[in-house]
Amino acid sequence: MQSKIDTNHHFVTLALPIPIHKEFIYRIPEALSAYVSVGKRILVPFGRRITAGYAVGFPKESDTAGINDIKYIIDVLDDKPIFDESRLEFYKWMSLYYFSPLGEVLKLIHLPQSDKRYFAITDMGIESLQKSLKDSEADILKVIAGKKSVSLKVISKYTRIKDLHSIICELLEKGLIAELSNTKDSIKDKETALEQGDLDDEEDILHEPNTEQSYAISRIAEKVKSQRFSPFLLYGVTGSGKTLVYLKVLEKTIDMGKRGIVLVPEIALTYGLARYLVKRFEDRVAVIHSGLSDKERYEQWRRIRDGNIDIVVGARSSLFVPLDNIGIIIVDEEHDTSYKQEEGVRYNARDISMMMAKILNIVVVLGSATPSVETFYNAKSSKISLLHLSMRVLDRPMPEIKIVDMKEKSQESKILSERFRSLLADALSKKQQAILFLNRRGFANFIICKDCGYVFKCLNCNVSMTFHKKQNIIKCHYCDLSMPVPSFCPQCNGYNIVDMGTGTEKVEEEIRRLFSDVKVVRMDRDTTRKKGAHKKILRTVEKGEADILIGTQMVAKGHHFSNVTVMGIISADTTMNIPDFRSAEKTFQILTQAAGRAGRGDIPGKVIIQTLNPHHYCFFSIMNHDYTSFFNEEIGKRKELNYPPFYRLVNLRIEGSKEDKVIKAANTLKRVADGYIGRFKGDIILLGPAPTFLSFLRGRYRWHMLVKGKNVKTLHDFIHSIKNRFEQNKMTGIELVIDVDPMTTM
Repeated sequence: MQSKIDTNHHFVTLALPIPIHKEFIYRIPEALSAYVSVGKRILVPFGRRITAGYAVGFPKESDTAGINDIKYIIDVLDDKPIFDESRLEFYKWMSLYYFSPLGEVLKLIHLPQSDKRYFAITDMGIESLQKSLKDSEADILKVIAGKKSVSLKVISKYTRIKDLHSIICELLEKGLIAELSNTKDSIKDKETALEQGDLDDEEDILHEPNTEQSYAISRIAEKVKSQRFSPFLLYGVTGSGKTLVYLKVLEKTIDMGKRGIVLVPEIALTYGLARYLVKRFEDRVAVIHSGLSDKERYEQWRRIRDGNIDIVVGARSSLFVPLDNIGIIIVDEEHDTSYKQEEGVRYNARDISMMMAKILNIVVVLGSATPSVETFYNAKSSKISLLHLSMRVLDRPMPEIKIVDMKEKSQESKILSERFRSLLADALSKKQQAILFLNRRGFANFIICKDCGYVFKCLNCNVSMTFHKKQNIIKCHYCDLSMPVPSFCPQCNGYNIVDMGTGTEKVEEEIRRLFSDVKVVRMDRDTTRKKGAHKKILRTVEKGEADILIGTQMVAKGHHFSNVTVMGIISADTTMNIPDFRSAEKTFQILTQAAGRAGRGDIPGKVIIQTLNPHHYCFFSIMNHDYTSFFNEEIGKRKELNYPPFYRLVNLRIEGSKEDKVIKAANTLKRVADGYIGRFKGDIILLGPAPTFLSFLRGRYRWHMLVKGKNVKTLHDFIHSIKNRFEQNKMTGIELVIDVDPMTTM
């Protein structure tokens, strides 16, 4: 409940959610002065509109002296702060590190719509209607009286009170109204949250910890108890029981009176981990993901804010919930590129978890079977404590991995090699399950006119459009533009149009042709658009109601299917051929994770990797389950080419709708950079400018310049210098995008 505070502040400093690196001062009317504090949202006039800003401090008297036209705030929107001083320090660090306005960073807290709040009048409130009340209080009580519940939106509509939120807080504090839960309290009862069901793999996950797991649990718990910043890398082979370590550590953390945040890279992984957490901690768990409605999201957020939650599990946005008294942050699959936000504030949830833990003096655990090169390097350099789980649980063997060279004549023009078809048929005959992984959705990569060679491309992005056979459309996977499959070529008017390449939809068709009596499900973005689709598909496989699961990277990580004995990696070269310094690392990670889905039950697993480049060191490391050899090969190349972890990167991208303006701006940026680089004594390296790999995307032309720096301070000083100088040119229609620690340089 909001409480009044003793303060003589007449002004408040606000960060507004706008793309301007500036904070704004507003005047506080006497009626609201008791409710304003750092961490609350404040409704204010800004230009011709009304917006909500974030209170980040109070100005000095000298900052407001002699200024008479400072505008008044309108209302205080929160009864409790949504962040404290420690979190504000963290958000200010994010603002500086990622070159983003503080208001844009605070916007990441993303409170669900507050008009979904519901209120009811109390007995005391009914009695007070007969007494003397402020007009505004009486108006609100009259709207609520006689009704089971009334939403904030309805109250606002019928009262039209400007400072409505503050008066609502006053009524709550006096006990004249009560806020109601708008969904059932228990997460287990929510249709859209989790279906707990029977945990078929409970024996594999919730067994007694082995020696390595016990050591990891005790080391982490010891540091949680010490209440000091302690970063760990929990490096364990696929199937080694990292989930059990998480559960036991969280249990000990809660026993110490602390709370925890568990991050997973995507929604499909939320369900599996959250089911175990809910089984153990029941309704003290909140699940945050994009599949929740605003109503459900607000209820989860409210339960967290009110102290009714001990564990928050979800995707990267879970870091910004108002969870107090945190003792540990766990980042599962820490290597995953999904932790990097590519729009707005371009943060990496793994990296900011480290800084949040440092500021809050808590433990952070990075878990992975395939750690990022930078994380493993930091562990080897003793910047992070390394905990190693070297064996699978219950002494189960690692899957046997074979590589098939698809250049061989016997394999030409085939989606599935003879070896894989034979292996799959044998598994199906024994009532075992299989997964087929291809990180490319749709039916075919593109369609082409065989008469003249014309490839159908997206008008907005200048990339080939993917053929989706079931819908009979071609679609751009970057901007979602789609159109019916053309019947003739617009260049030569020919009718000889064919599809080329393979996607998950074509693999599904091929499987149904070869094995007509098997049950097949497909899991990719096309089949998981509907709410609850991820959960439904995963449960179908868990229950044995599907023989084969086909999918993109959604099927390759984090899932535990005890009856899956075969994994087929259809085209291992998909990520290898991307012109990016991380391409080998990403290939190793996704294929190792995919291979790890096989043989997690009583029957050993077998994996086939189909590739056109069978002698690449990446595939040999995967086949031998040898992360260390891959790391040693990769780290040597990184050092030679001045890439992370030896140099830090910032990708500067110029975007605009006019190509000539973009090229001119890119060259201007280079001249500005050249003018400053001499001051940094060889600690800065510039590459470019040049067109990006996707040089025309969503209607905008794109050029970039890659900046390498030996350390963070040098790099940031350089970027600040050229950013400020470049922006003085005031080029209309041009945007400078600053991507710190980019996951891709494309």
